[in-house]
Amino acid sequence: MIGEIDIVDNVSPQRLRDFFNTWYRSDLQAIAAIGDFDVDEIEQKIIALYSDLEMPENPTPRTKQEIPDHNETLITINKDKEATRIQTKLYIKQEPTPPYKSVEDYRNTLTRSLVFSMLNRRIDERNRVEGNPMSYGSVYFRNLMPEKSALTVYNYPKEESILQAFEMELEELFRAVQTGFTDSELEEIKTSNLRSAENYAKGAETRESRRQGYAVRSAFFKKQTILHPQQILEYKRLLFPTITLDEVNAVLKQLISKNNRVILLSGPENVELPDEKALLDVLTKAENKQYEPYSPIKPIDDLMAKAPKAGKLMNEKQINPLVYETWTLDNGIKFHVKHSENEENRFRFILVSPGGSSYYDANQRALLEMTPSVIFNSGLGDFTSLQVKRYMSGKYFYKYGSIGEYIEIIQGAGSISDIDDAFKNIHLLFTAPRIDSVGLNKTLSAKEIWYKNKSNEPQQVMYDSLNCIRYNYHERAIALTFDDYKSVKYDDLLPSYKERFGNPADFDFYFIGNFDLDSLKPLIETYLGSLETTNNKEDYKDVGKRFYQNAITKTIQLPMVMPRAKVHIEFNGTDKYNLKNTALIGAVSAILDRRYTETIREDEGGTYGVSTYGYLNDFPQETYQYIISFECAPERVDELKAIALDEIEKLKSGDVDIKYLNDHKTAFEKKSAEENENDFFVMLNIRQNEEHGWYYNSPEMKKTVQNLSMDEVVDFANNIFKADSKLEVVFITPYNKQE
Repeated sequence: MIGEIDIVDNVSPQRLRDFFNTWYRSDLQAIAAIGDFDVDEIEQKIIALYSDLEMPENPTPRTKQEIPDHNETLITINKDKEATRIQTKLYIKQEPTPPYKSVEDYRNTLTRSLVFSMLNRRIDERNRVEGNPMSYGSVYFRNLMPEKSALTVYNYPKEESILQAFEMELEELFRAVQTGFTDSELEEIKTSNLRSAENYAKGAETRESRRQGYAVRSAFFKKQTILHPQQILEYKRLLFPTITLDEVNAVLKQLISKNNRVILLSGPENVELPDEKALLDVLTKAENKQYEPYSPIKPIDDLMAKAPKAGKLMNEKQINPLVYETWTLDNGIKFHVKHSENEENRFRFILVSPGGSSYYDANQRALLEMTPSVIFNSGLGDFTSLQVKRYMSGKYFYKYGSIGEYIEIIQGAGSISDIDDAFKNIHLLFTAPRIDSVGLNKTLSAKEIWYKNKSNEPQQVMYDSLNCIRYNYHERAIALTFDDYKSVKYDDLLPSYKERFGNPADFDFYFIGNFDLDSLKPLIETYLGSLETTNNKEDYKDVGKRFYQNAITKTIQLPMVMPRAKVHIEFNGTDKYNLKNTALIGAVSAILDRRYTETIREDEGGTYGVSTYGYLNDFPQETYQYIISFECAPERVDELKAIALDEIEKLKSGDVDIKYLNDHKTAFEKKSAEENENDFFVMLNIRQNEEHGWYYNSPEMKKTVQNLSMDEVVDFANNIFKADSKLEVVFITPYNKQE
């Protein structure tokens, strides 16, 4: 919440009405309709619904925010009890930049974008080389508000590296001002930028509507011209050759001024922050230093100089009704693939294997959790992460890996245009994983910034506490600390990665995308068929972590900046993991969601919303979990909690209108149709079908949902909502109860 709670508590209804009538008026509103519909029909509906809105006779003019100029550097240092990280910012304010409305305007925008792309690449390189004093940092230029724009330098530094990170960014900023960029940098960034624009244009016709909304919003708020992705590509092809090195070198110099500077530093209350003098000294020193010209790293020509010896596809089988294929290679790898036209020039993938950290002692959890991040942050084979990142620049492909309690996964997405490099990446992750100190430092840096101050974040404290209570304080349910990660031995990381990811045949490969299956086969045979595999396939090992056995009720006092309470109720137990129970728990969730919205939120005005949902687990045991949670004022906990539990009792007794179940059936059909047009959900369905023989959006599931009776839903509710399986925890800010 923004503002003082006393104002919220004591504001009069008339004051709220006045505010609404003053500012929520037609001349300050816009309607954007984006989707696959008849434009004329939608236009007429909008006119019919909104044309009777009337303007007030004397509308209050919008007040311009005056931002005065100043010669001295202003510095503000703030601490926040609930902050989880440190943030440093330098603003050098300018006059506002007008939105681009002409080719010349757009050319200026492109020139600035090239400048900051090169500058941020330098900062990223130096950050990695110097041990990651910050988890993230960037320099950019944009409008702060309609009245001002600003060159902005910001970062999230480690606690012991606040000044070092700030100095590092400032030095690269002033190095670029003083010595300029290079021809090779500029040409490389132009090439990378064009690659990105080409990928963006190829996927334009199948991009989700909500993504188009960002351009429409900018057009309304910033009066900026909307360009189609193909137009953006054509303008870049036309204008990039005309942008010279002298022009880009002049841009930063024009944005640097001695006045209108502001430094902001913020962080958690328990962290010692540098004082104003220290921050100003860093800025002065960096600006006055004499710099050597930047020396770029050596680029690589290809991730793999020579293609490996290809294997062979031995079997191809089509699976219906999902209409995907399973290809089996001669090395034992199973590759499940589906052609999809949902996303043009895109593919997604998941590689999954059973095992995870279940084969390791509980005290090795930090090692297993860190391992994929360190490997992925270290590069591939003989190439550093900087070289790989530079080589892949402008190409669309991302990947990440994780080792969970019972599985290990590599997943990601990419463009069809870059699929050769994508398979080279995957091949090298199995054959030539790399580890270096840069990867370790980057991983530790990100974890340090989060874990050192996560106890300041109430939501995280609640999550960690609930996990311990839910699993009866099992050793694997206790949250890790930064000391756990810091104690991981470097020499253990690569061996643990090879143990978990050493046998590609232990993985199922799931791919979906807008690729031609015949042209995909040579890539599969070359980069996956060539992988060495063994017959030693493993399953997971049950670690014995179980839900609590008896009902639990707890109230935990948790100091928070604003007085509030978090009510968490859940029911856990064992039940069959199958299609029918999945349909039933979905119906229960939908009915209670509607009821809680109507009662707790709308009738009582007790919360912004109630989160309620249930799901089934298939391993290590077949179990269910149902959760109800909401935030409210401390003094209303008992009242609202009683309503939440009463709605469950009504459902168990059958005292629920059949319309809620019927509405769920209608919504399920709509949701299923939408998810069938989303490759991520389709891929999850394929995986579900391979592992269990049924899937969420199958014709059988749809039929099951449509045939659900209220008696079945009531019986299921009675089965899962049992008094001895209830966990009830209230996190509450200490307060004085008013009798």
